[in-house]
Amino acid sequence: MDLDALKWDERGLISVIFQDHETGEVLVLGYMNRGALEKTLETGKAYLFRRSHGRVMMKGETSGNYQLVKEVLVDCDGDALVMKIEQIGGAACHEGYRSCFYRKLVGDRLEIVGERVFEPKEVYRPSRRRQPCVAIDGPVAAGKSTIARLVARELGFTYVDSGATYRGLAWAARRHGISPDDRARFDDFLGELDIQLRPRPDGLNQVLVDGQDVTDEIRSPQIGKLASRLSAIPRVRRRMVALQKEMAREGGVVMEGRDIQTVVLPEAEVKIFLTAPAEERAERRWHELRAQGVSADLQQVQAEIEARDKQDSTRSDSPLRAASHAVHVDTAGMTIEQVVATVLEVARERCPTDRA
Repeated sequence: MDLDALKWDERGLISVIFQDHETGEVLVLGYMNRGALEKTLETGKAYLFRRSHGRVMMKGETSGNYQLVKEVLVDCDGDALVMKIEQIGGAACHEGYRSCFYRKLVGDRLEIVGERVFEPKEVYRPSRRRQPCVAIDGPVAAGKSTIARLVARELGFTYVDSGATYRGLAWAARRHGISPDDRARFDDFLGELDIQLRPRPDGLNQVLVDGQDVTDEIRSPQIGKLASRLSAIPRVRRRMVALQKEMAREGGVVMEGRDIQTVVLPEAEVKIFLTAPAEERAERRWHELRAQGVSADLQQVQAEIEARDKQDSTRSDSPLRAASHAVHVDTAGMTIEQVVATVLEVARERCPTDRA
């Protein structure tokens, strides 16, 4: 793209129309300076600002996030662009502003109210290089966390424990005494909560909730049960999925959970579905609890696992299931080293990277 041929306004800006690359929906009318456009063409990412002319243009959950640019269309007059983007974290603007600048959008022709018809003369497709992603799903106590962490270490990738985001939410809800039954208060709390996962030297995740380290506190059985309850709420899942997608935006992650290969990272290069009989998984969990000094009855642990299996596989929103192209790995009777070796073999076969 010849940036010198573009018609920059007196402020050194060019108009940009942000459009969803799949639906064609107009999202935001904004501006870019030359430096920002150069960065977008180099990285394939566009930064959408929170405000435009004093109006709030974006929902809080997406403000300040990079959006992945699929195509850039240059107007025939050279003084406007259309960027077809893949949204990160939900809609890019408030409902009230979704179409206030426009009358009609047909294919690549955008009819702007009171201005002109947008006629592209050039299409640019940024060539972003993203590291592969490994998505590992499976029922509770299938060994996902241990396997994902060790696989990440071998590949030189970042391990992401998606369940920690739900546990962080549960910890915060319990601490503040907020129930999802109080919808208005809970939704405000959900929208404002800041959850971050940071890699530790040992490969595990440090969990920060509103800046506070709660890594150890979220591992209690009480928090686990509340997290399970909250994870069944569709609006909670949407918020957590958006957060998890952002964590994997640059690739180079091994993320484990229960809907990673089907919902969070359906584009992942490697999809693994781990499983094992409920009896074996119950015994593993029972040993884990004993190691933590928690007294537990083996039969009760198995009953809880079977109940969780039913809940996860039958929920209406993002049920636990294997993706169509996932590799099934039954870990029954396998050592940790054998499972890791199996997953690594698949990863190295499917990941288009020297590191894998």
